[in-house]
Amino acid sequence: MRLLERIEHFNRQVRHYRQQSANNSGKLPRSDAWTHWYCEEPYLIRNSDVELYKRWTEIFLNQFEIDEAGRISPKPGATNDYWLMQKFTHLMAEISSRGGLRSDLTEQGNEEYRKYFIDGPPVGISLFKSFNTLKGGLVKFSKTPFVEDMLKYGRFRISPASHFLDPSLLVSQQDAELIREFRLSTIKPWQNGFDTVELDGKYYPANEDISISIACDDYYLLCFCREIDRRLPTDFEADAALIVTDRKRFTRLFFDKIREKFNSSEQWHGDVKYYDPYLDYKRHKIVERMKNYRYYYQKEYRYVVRPKNYPDAPLEPFFIEIGPMHDFAEAVYVPSP
Repeated sequence: MRLLERIEHFNRQVRHYRQQSANNSGKLPRSDAWTHWYCEEPYLIRNSDVELYKRWTEIFLNQFEIDEAGRISPKPGATNDYWLMQKFTHLMAEISSRGGLRSDLTEQGNEEYRKYFIDGPPVGISLFKSFNTLKGGLVKFSKTPFVEDMLKYGRFRISPASHFLDPSLLVSQQDAELIREFRLSTIKPWQNGFDTVELDGKYYPANEDISISIACDDYYLLCFCREIDRRLPTDFEADAALIVTDRKRFTRLFFDKIREKFNSSEQWHGDVKYYDPYLDYKRHKIVERMKNYRYYYQKEYRYVVRPKNYPDAPLEPFFIEIGPMHDFAEAVYVPSP
């Protein structure tokens, strides 16, 4: 179906939902309301099929987890995760306008999960055998020698954000941490006869989506996960994890050491905000505090440090030692075969 035909398809859907709403005192079931919203402004309409299916896989991979029994299961609360389910509903509205879901797509998503079972049960099953949930703590995945040093000495490697562009890193670790990419739909003004669209004082042609980036200077980054997750040990090729049970104590000790190293620095810690490149340009613009939604399942908690006296030379990794952590952390390891 060509673009104009799909636009007309969505216009018919809009009329349908407006009538349905009018017949029901202005109300619609939640999924219908989300579909109606999308039909009003189909922001994915200019995506290629390849782009749509990539988005489908990213959403699919964020809706499931590996549970303690080694089963691929819906994440607890996934059906009430409105932020994610709304994206799925919008995507299905767009895919439906093109004839429906390709028959092999679910299998393609399942194949992504099978990689965790190539060598038998995922290492996360045995790694977290004595843990199921973690409230208010942090998890750091790594190799056994490094986790041992974390527990014994509080020794952590602090890397520049630019380091995560290194192609030698694992796919799960790679990200352009200094830049965030957005793609903004112009289909609505184009439908309304406008040739250009104004954004942040600049004008863009309305016959194509706007690709825009926001960037920041380099900074130091230390990453944790704030949940027990049995996929991540495989993603990070980890055979051990440090579980921090007192986040406040760790944070205080960490920033004490940072202040010893840098006379003055900007500091931040907290949950990463996951953004949708199509929907969240106006919501999230602090680069170092956000990541693309495809990493949503990682539930990252991060520590950010930016020296105020910014050096001319590129930032280099360094180590800190906050002291033994046995009182407020423990290490777990994959059992030896």
